[in-house]
Amino acid sequence: MPEAQVVLPFKQGQKILEVGGGDIPVFRPNLDFRKLPTVDYVGDLEEVWPIEDTSFDGIFGKFCIEHVSWRKTQHFANECFRILSPGGIAIMISPNTLEQCKEVARTGRIDIEESAMLFGGQEEHGWNEHKAAFSPEYATKLFKNAGFENVEIETWPGQIWTGARTDMIIKAFKRENKTESGFTNQKWYQDLNNNLNSQVEKVKLNIGSFTVMSKDNWVNADILDLSSYAGQNGYKFKQFDATKGIPYKNNEVDLIITSHFMEHITRQEGTQFLKECFRVMKPNGIIRIAVPNMKLITQYYLEDASFKNTFKENEGVKNSEDITEAYWNFITAGHKTAYDEDSLGKKMKEVGFIEVNKSLFGQSRSPEIKSETKDMFEDHSLYMEAVKPNIEIHSSASDNRVELYQQYLLGLINEGKQ
Repeated sequence: MPEAQVVLPFKQGQKILEVGGGDIPVFRPNLDFRKLPTVDYVGDLEEVWPIEDTSFDGIFGKFCIEHVSWRKTQHFANECFRILSPGGIAIMISPNTLEQCKEVARTGRIDIEESAMLFGGQEEHGWNEHKAAFSPEYATKLFKNAGFENVEIETWPGQIWTGARTDMIIKAFKRENKTESGFTNQKWYQDLNNNLNSQVEKVKLNIGSFTVMSKDNWVNADILDLSSYAGQNGYKFKQFDATKGIPYKNNEVDLIITSHFMEHITRQEGTQFLKECFRVMKPNGIIRIAVPNMKLITQYYLEDASFKNTFKENEGVKNSEDITEAYWNFITAGHKTAYDEDSLGKKMKEVGFIEVNKSLFGQSRSPEIKSETKDMFEDHSLYMEAVKPNIEIHSSASDNRVELYQQYLLGLINEGKQ
């Protein structure tokens, strides 16, 4: 049966880039990581593409984006937006993983065909396996987060599995430039956009990383010597004890994340750790902290009879006799303290951070944190973010009036009045 035809919204004379076209591209030029006669730009789609900003009118990819790591799909969408001219369109043909799963559930069958559909052909190791899953809602979210004004999803009429259409077409539209009175032509917007696209590499720390490390030039840090693990897997790593200080200069670090670390140190050590984070961070730098949410965990214990099932992978819970012992073993497993939103937020404000807010799993006010790092334990974690203010505050132990005035100013900042 011949494959169904789809009319693409590109116009004659437009510059169209195909991504991941391999040896049978529909359009030229073609960007692919393989050095083939049909490849015009050789580059890794999970890294910065070797293409200038706003240089193409359209981007096309057929069964390409699912071969990009799920950690990098947001970066992929961001790169599409970057290289498209205003008014440009990105067209991606992709598996609809949600529909694939529904079909597997409906047929009640898992065999070699289902494995190939879900995980890719894998004839060539390293590039022909599926690394990411998609639904219309998730694809829309990715491309809108990248800046596209409108995203449309259609069913792909081509490949059919057991009578079901399990693939989709993603159409993402970049906004056209406004007139001279519009904001996109104003100098402040252009300057901001230039700053956002600056190639100056940010200093990014993942403190208490253990093996949950991040790439993209994040420096992963832990008290344990994990340099061998980091080297084997392509991570940057620095060993130090964060309770003894952070080996960076004042105002040197742009971003800090720390996940399920602060509950393993005392409250006093936690305060000193936050002070060190504040010291090394640049003004306007962002910190993201994840800890067990004590209030939420206690609610599980009080209201949910399936507490043991919820945390069944925890060794202490697994080996407990009843729910009470499971609760005790869980909250004391190597932990020296506990936090909820109020207690952690108060501590972050006390050391000087502003805009202290609870965040959601997988979300962040920082694009780098959101797209380059991984949140842990969605079912019981508290995620808090804050910003270092863009002011210098100098303390004076000999003059209590200065300290009180500083606290007054920080109070105004936290309330949004300054």
